[in-house]
Amino acid sequence: MNPNNDFTEADRISPVYCPRCHQPIPRAVSERQRMCDECLAAQDQVQQNALAAQEQARAQVFNADTGVGPCPACSSRNVIQFKEDAGGGNKSTTIATTGVLGCLCFWPVLIVLPVLALMGSKVTVRQCRHCGHRWQV
Repeated sequence: MNPNNDFTEADRISPVYCPRCHQPIPRAVSERQRMCDECLAAQDQVQQNALAAQEQARAQVFNADTGVGPCPACSSRNVIQFKEDAGGGNKSTTIATTGVLGCLCFWPVLIVLPVLALMGSKVTVRQCRHCGHRWQV
């Protein structure tokens, strides 16, 4: 039993056990907490270690330098750069205008301009891997 002698007669008749180490714990303690003090301390230590590992992983992501430059929002150096479509204008209007000009002027316009109109221009975009902030370069 527990050296504290906090056990009552009811604890001796129908004891409450710690689910982790299966040691009997007093009912007064079991009403406040589910585990014995030793298991509770061990569980707290495990949680603190897990939080420390998560914080260390976040710090590694924050401090990873990709060589692109810092994020203007959080100053992390873990930034990626890529090309993205600029969005362009209204494609149906561009195609209709090209068709009218092609019929009126000359037929090669019908072949070349729709292809050029549908090709969107690309812009360079940077995105922070730490906070997700995006900006155009």
